[in-house]
Amino acid sequence: MNYSFTALLLTVGRKAGVRLSQASRRIWPQLQRWWELAEQRRKLALLDEYALHDLGLSRADALCESDRPFWDDPLRPAEKPASTTRPHRASANGRLPS
Repeated sequence: MNYSFTALLLTVGRKAGVRLSQASRRIWPQLQRWWELAEQRRKLALLDEYALHDLGLSRADALCESDRPFWDDPLRPAEKPASTTRPHRASANGRLPS
């Protein structure tokens, strides 16, 4: 059986279609960013010594950067580690417990 994407959305309902649309709006830019990173790192590995010197990089720097995985994005903020302590909750009067 061959179903089109539209028929599939009609089958699973409008809510699922909305969730799928929202997810694809978040996923597509991330995939594009990963593709850009992979391309940049591939091209960096192919630069000659003169071009690397012009950028202020050594061959070791270029190889180190080009060996990083595509999902390792230097512009992505670092994730905060999970806290082991529970946050304080204000009481009904708006004061923190002592």
